Amino acid sequence: MKNRLPHLSVTTFTGSAVVIGFLLGKDLSIDEQNAISEWLILVGQIIQTNTSWMQVLNDSKTKQEQTEEERMQMIKDCVEKMQQKLNNLSDFQ
Repeated sequence: MKNRLPHLSVTTFTGSAVVIGFLLGKDLSIDEQNAISEWLILVGQIIQTNTSWMQVLNDSKTKQEQTEEERMQMIKDCVEKMQQKLNNLSDFQ
């Protein structure tokens, strides 16, 4: 995924929010400011909800991959033990 946000320092990123907030509220009534701020909060919550769910899915996939790797290792270990036992049996004959 492409990084669409410019590489800004934390201070610049936060400062831009302050400037935009003051500029948007400059000529608006209190009710209009409240409506816009609630809308922006809603947008932020939707983004946060989507990213948290994507993290859940990524974690689940990672755990599933680890489980498959563990199963494969267990099968390899069993095959190796069986091979050793077969070798031991052939040594006795």
